[in-house]
Amino acid sequence: MVSAIAGIVGAVIGWLGTSTLASLLLPSTTISSSMGRGVQQVASLSIQPDPLWMLVAFLIVVCLGALGSLYPAWRASRTKPVEALKND
Repeated sequence: MVSAIAGIVGAVIGWLGTSTLASLLLPSTTISSSMGRGVQQVASLSIQPDPLWMLVAFLIVVCLGALGSLYPAWRASRTKPVEALKND
């Protein structure tokens, strides 16, 4: 559950961070016209998240979270309750 929430929060922060950095570091390309019309925008960069890659990243985070919890759970299942209480 924690890894699922972390995956969602990470995707949102990553998307907001890249779009903010792109708007700050990669301004739109402009040219000035000598015909008296001033500056015209030629191209701009917009960040559009790909839902497939967001799903893949989310699944990887959830799987790694599940795998990371398997070893401690396996180790705890092999410990006798008396030893666990004695070491606490």
